[in-house]
Amino acid sequence: MLAPDKSILKEYRKTSDWTKYEQGYLELIRHRIAEKYITPILLEEGIVLLCSEAKPTHCHRRLAAEYLVQTISSNFNIIHL
Repeated sequence: MLAPDKSILKEYRKTSDWTKYEQGYLELIRHRIAEKYITPILLEEGIVLLCSEAKPTHCHRRLAAEYLVQTISSNFNIIHL
């Protein structure tokens, strides 16, 4: 539910337009209603999101984490390892 669509990734690799990628990705996970699949209990116990990017700056895992905190509860901290 949190994985980016292949077409969004392909467009980003072609253009390197992060703003467009970010908008497209967030629209995608909103459309999927991704928060429906992640319960607050999972967040309380702690979850790990993985991505091929080393840093969170241009990474869908950061966008997904921020989205989940906004839609489920703002009482959680995001820690990038």
